[in-house]
Amino acid sequence: MGDRSDSVEMNLVTQHQVTQVKMPRSRGADRVSVTELFLIFVFDVVFALIKFYLEVKLVRHYFDEDHFSYGCITLAIMLLPGTLEFLTYTWFKCCGPDPMAWGTYLWWVGFS
Repeated sequence: MGDRSDSVEMNLVTQHQVTQVKMPRSRGADRVSVTELFLIFVFDVVFALIKFYLEVKLVRHYFDEDHFSYGCITLAIMLLPGTLEFLTYTWFKCCGPDPMAWGTYLWWVGFS
């Protein structure tokens, strides 16, 4: 290994040749900058709320236009990930290899 602050050296083996590659190391890998926090907030919170708003608006539009099958299918697609997560944690609580405590189960069920 070379100087830890500048780069990380890696040995890549391709066929019969060994190549040394230096990859740049990020500064302050143990700290999160304000810019990174802002980007995380925008992409994980703001965009998720916008997506949820548009999906609800779409379902309402389907029901207002008497397209009940499209509205129900869209709702089912929206609810599928949370339902599967709920069923997974319920199975782990009841008969999983390492049954979890009630507090952990209720925590995960509340967020699924």
